Amino acid sequence: MQAAVHAPGDEAAPAFDDLVRVAAHVCGVPMSSLTLVDADRERAVATFGALPPGTSLCHPVVAYAKPVIVPDAARDPRFAAHPLVAGVPYLRFYAGVPLIVDGHVLGALCVLDDHPRMLGDDQLEMLETLGRQAAWQLAMRRELRELDRARQRLALADRMRDDFVTMMTHEVRTPLSSVRGYLEVLIDSDGLSRSQMDRFLGAIDRNSRRLLRMVDDVMLLSQVGDAGGRALDLRRDDVTLISVAESAIESATGAAAAKGVTINVTRRDEARVSADGARLGEALGHLLSNAVKFTPAGGEVTVEVCDGATPEIWIRDTGIGIPADEQPMLFERFFRGAAARDSESAGAGLGLSVTKVILDAHAATIALQSESGKGTDIRITFPGRHT
Repeated sequence: MQAAVHAPGDEAAPAFDDLVRVAAHVCGVPMSSLTLVDADRERAVATFGALPPGTSLCHPVVAYAKPVIVPDAARDPRFAAHPLVAGVPYLRFYAGVPLIVDGHVLGALCVLDDHPRMLGDDQLEMLETLGRQAAWQLAMRRELRELDRARQRLALADRMRDDFVTMMTHEVRTPLSSVRGYLEVLIDSDGLSRSQMDRFLGAIDRNSRRLLRMVDDVMLLSQVGDAGGRALDLRRDDVTLISVAESAIESATGAAAAKGVTINVTRRDEARVSADGARLGEALGHLLSNAVKFTPAGGEVTVEVCDGATPEIWIRDTGIGIPADEQPMLFERFFRGAAARDSESAGAGLGLSVTKVILDAHAATIALQSESGKGTDIRITFPGRHT
């Protein structure tokens, strides 16, 4: 007896080899096949015998969801013109039973011969039994795949939890240590000058604000969960994008000046939108902060506010750019690119996730173009105004 043949690279196929071999033996035919059929393609998972290549005869079984027996395919109008029947007189007999899983027909287990023949009742019953076994194995394999995906998701969640704890420990400890150190100096020193006190208090203020932003970001992402922007409560008002942009620019000016980066506004259209100005400013603040952070000294960050059918904000920088393989992950929670990790740049990897949530809540889209070493262009597009 010939060995069963299965599709190359199909991991599921070995489990079905015995089924197609037994099906052929029980029905007394030289060929058999287990074929999966969907809207786009069909795939022979396992075959037995010298089955000619080409499209199978299984579609009526899938369409009717019941056994189909064709004693002589050349005399059946459903098959007479089929290439495996009409091209070279080869296939004549066909019998197939559906593979039904959860009410859906996934394909067929069929037996074939190059001569017309009939199938006895006992043989049909055995073929149906083998078809149910094949369907059961398909269902079990699907369940195993689902379990494996669930296991992978749990493993990823565990890694993310561990990474989050590690990252938050570092991100919280650093500013807290700074605040504690400056407070100890202020408490223990009596002879500090006013300028020294102002410098220490400024450092305490910056680090406390950094902690507060981090807590706010974590709480916002926890609040919206998987629903994202759909779950964010906005306080909408009629605002101009230029006013929101200028407020965000003002907040980023100090960091830009300290680093030697220039922020320019090259277009200042009002571009009125219905928006939560505070939330929108928070999103722009994250984008500007990133642009400044990853632009070397002497570089520029350019902001444009454009009015029109769909108002837009452009943020362009002359920074180090973003590698192509990192771009799809930029807005994922806790993701920090290689540049941020290598430079040990402060940040919990939440800013862009928060930005995406806020923009989604405003039905705004964000598009990014970047190339390593050549800067980054970000375009935010708001929905058009209804007149």
